[in-house]
Amino acid sequence: EIVLVNTTETRMNGEVRFFSQGSGTQPGTPMEVGIGDGAASVLEYDIPPRSSQRFKTAGNADSVSMGSIYIVPFGGFNTPHAHVLLSRRDGAVIVSQTAIEGQLPGRNFRLYAEAFGDFDGSKPKSTQTTFAFANPASASASVRLDLTSLDGTSLGSASIQIPANGQVAMFLNRVPGFETIKAPYQGILRATVTSGTGVTVVGMRVMFNESGNFLTTTTGPLNENANSPTRLVFPYIADSSGYTSQFILVGGSTGQNISGVLRFLTPDATPLALDNLIVGS
Repeated sequence: EIVLVNTTETRMNGEVRFFSQGSGTQPGTPMEVGIGDGAASVLEYDIPPRSSQRFKTAGNADSVSMGSIYIVPFGGFNTPHAHVLLSRRDGAVIVSQTAIEGQLPGRNFRLYAEAFGDFDGSKPKSTQTTFAFANPASASASVRLDLTSLDGTSLGSASIQIPANGQVAMFLNRVPGFETIKAPYQGILRATVTSGTGVTVVGMRVMFNESGNFLTTTTGPLNENANSPTRLVFPYIADSSGYTSQFILVGGSTGQNISGVLRFLTPDATPLALDNLIVGS
């Protein structure tokens, strides 16, 4: 489901374009997806001021289609804020859902990465990191991947190629050069575009729960300037009655010590007491 939001006082018009992954030297191409009772590779949006518009794919094809989505405003119009909601169903039941925010292409990214348990064996509570890169340019792009543990120790490096107008999505342990990195680990995956004009990226933490369902949540890209001397705010947490919250704080340059205070507040801004808070490194 594509959600487009117009936060301005003027109307927004443009197109939503679907592209296939491409492969090797083959670029991504327009990709038809099911929309209602038909199919389309391009949808036109028209969003009034301070309003939103949604598009939802049918999800009823016999095989999985993967690729990327471009939000392209018509000349003279601004670009809307965009999210994609990815849902997985088992029959009529939604068993997993996560959101990905639309991005402008960039050249440097950081993603949180982890692996625990026997994920390849689909064992309950096992986790693995997966990522997707999209290249909206008409020439291929090269991306260098550097994986470090949370203490800054190098775990390995690799490079991947992304076709023109294409996309690459894979589990971290399937990247050539990273196959020998064994779980468990927690760390940071830094992605640097070494050729090309820029890419977009999303990282995900995936887990098999106790019921065998495949759960996902986004883990980046992380803000490279998040270690600046200003307050950061997590706008929502939940704890107990089945809920837990996990916070991952990432430092800046190697050798740079960062200290501070993590404060928990209730909705009315009074201190929130949390029982059995576990602090790790």
